[in-house]
Amino acid sequence: MQTLLDTLAPVALELAGTLASALVAWLALVAKQRLGLDIEARHRAALDAAIMTGVRLALRRVGVALPPAGAPPHAAQIETAVDDVKRSVPDAVKRLRASEDVLRAKVAAAIGGAG
Repeated sequence: MQTLLDTLAPVALELAGTLASALVAWLALVAKQRLGLDIEARHRAALDAAIMTGVRLALRRVGVALPPAGAPPHAAQIETAVDDVKRSVPDAVKRLRASEDVLRAKVAAAIGGAG
């Protein structure tokens, strides 16, 4: 019996070490995914808040009234707001890979809904 235990002990220890390593790797992956989602959500919220702030700034700074319902926003309003967004949350823009076209579309939609 002792010989059997002496033979199986190293195998059992190796198996336990492998299982422990697999468990740690799995927990690290789950934590990374969860934190990644939380970080992305924070970046999205920051980008949305910056867009609304940029729109308010553009409406004050450019001095052009809101467009009539269905009309496109003034180009200067869009550019002013997009510039403000890129300046205020560059990490969110980079992390979310928000292109100029995406930012312009989001700002135009926000201006259209601001009235």
